[in-house]
Amino acid sequence: RHAFLATISHELKTPLAAIIGTLSTILDGGLMENQTVARLTELAKTNADRLATLVDQILAKETAA
Repeated sequence: RHAFLATISHELKTPLAAIIGTLSTILDGGLMENQTVARLTELAKTNADRLATLVDQILAKETAA
């Protein structure tokens, strides 16, 4: 069970880190002139952050168990 969770968390965290980093760069880089692009980028960043938090919570529960 521990090995499975470690593998799954790694497989989720790696792409999430890339997605969050990319979205943060877009949001911080002044590429947000178009309101629709800005809104969709912020929505994607919020949801990627939520997924990252869920993965962290799963790992924390596994570590505590």
